[in-house]
Amino acid sequence: THNNAGLMDVVGFGNLTYNRLGVTFDPKENLSVGVDYYMFSLTEDTDGAYAPSGAVLGAANGEDDLGTELDVWVKQSYSNNFSMLARYSMFAPGDYVGSNADDRSQAYLEANLTF
Repeated sequence: THNNAGLMDVVGFGNLTYNRLGVTFDPKENLSVGVDYYMFSLTEDTDGAYAPSGAVLGAANGEDDLGTELDVWVKQSYSNNFSMLARYSMFAPGDYVGSNADDRSQAYLEANLTF
């Protein structure tokens, strides 16, 4: 789910429809910068939503807006088998979750070594 349904992994597959708008550019060799915006909704508002683990996030309540996510990231590749990724993400819950739900933020630093 990490690469297909938002980088924060808040929403999992199953009764999920999402739209993604993203831009990626390479300002110099081995450096990529990107911004992704996701809009999540239920496919059927008579069924619940699911977490990436498969657990039910909540019961159907007639609402279908799960929320939105904004990801800003930078990736530096040092060789063919080593890279570093830094990102900042924000998730704003929709009407399905309820009006009392708080926004979530996440800072992330990842090293990827392939051998």
